[in-house]
Amino acid sequence: MSKPFPYNILFYTDEADDQGKWLRGEIAKFEADYDVFKYSIDRHLDWIQIPLVIHQGTADDAVPVMWSRELDTRLEEQGKSYTYYEYPGADHNMRPQWDTVVGRDVEWFDSIAAKTFGE
Repeated sequence: MSKPFPYNILFYTDEADDQGKWLRGEIAKFEADYDVFKYSIDRHLDWIQIPLVIHQGTADDAVPVMWSRELDTRLEEQGKSYTYYEYPGADHNMRPQWDTVVGRDVEWFDSIAAKTFGE
């Protein structure tokens, strides 16, 4: 998730039977004792020190494609080492592009291993 905490989980609360009432109460308790900004990835992108690979389906109803596009822009601005793939029509489980995603992951991990440990 590339959006700030707790927004990144509150975004989905309308799907709960109680429309998120319980979760909002628990988060309010958390916020009373903790600084939520310390738990928000969007405030700590500068901490990223390793290469990343990001896969995003444009039909993903769990993680809006705009979130990943914004993360792509922010990582680029910070000069981070990452690879971003977007799959037209793919859902959250990367269907129907699953085989392509896994193949790209294997290639990506192989390239990272080769850079780290040698050929």
